[in-house]
Amino acid sequence: MSEIKPLNLGDIVRKWELEREVAEKDGDNGYATICSFVIKDLKDIKRRIKSACEFYQRYEGKPKLLVKEHYHLLKEMEDDDIWAFTLLLTAPDLEIKINEYNKWLFKLVFRDVFL
Repeated sequence: MSEIKPLNLGDIVRKWELEREVAEKDGDNGYATICSFVIKDLKDIKRRIKSACEFYQRYEGKPKLLVKEHYHLLKEMEDDDIWAFTLLLTAPDLEIKINEYNKWLFKLVFRDVFL
């Protein structure tokens, strides 16, 4: 099992930037180009994680707002996800256990991480 610690993509980006610099100095343009693509992808991943965190923060503890602003998302999920079905079924008179909702929302937002 890996060590539990806060996310730090900056370290990984710096490592690849150093790899690119070494490759450029050595004249290995192919590897330098690969490093550039990896750096670009890492920055995109960082942007996506930030967006997912902002999504979670916006809807944490606010199931009615989630239903109001992302009805289409829940509608797509209702056949496979009991929480999506419940949110759609009970809105707008939503009275659910917020802690359970927040756990579900977290798993929804970061589902690709937990696969």
